[in-house]
Amino acid sequence: MNHTGTADFLTMEGELNGKSEVGLILPTYCEVSNIEKLIKNIEDLKLDVRLLVIDDSSPDGTASAVRELQKSYSNILLLERPQKSGLGTAITDGLRPCCG
Repeated sequence: MNHTGTADFLTMEGELNGKSEVGLILPTYCEVSNIEKLIKNIEDLKLDVRLLVIDDSSPDGTASAVRELQKSYSNILLLERPQKSGLGTAITDGLRPCCG
């Protein structure tokens, strides 16, 4: 896996090479029971999409579930935040790599 820092404390995990027509930010918190189905439903659409999952320090293993999905889907990136900071900042952190 390639890694790149997006801020002093955030590291993005996943294959960073390549481009997609669509980028989708998926902020998550305690979504371990839903994330696999959601990502599979998105993948079934057969779009040229890059998925950026931003986990807001979920205690339920959401980030680990996403790491398992990355083994099957190379278009998933994961940004795991060290502490719960909320939806708004999750989106901001997700936009930072592409928009500066």
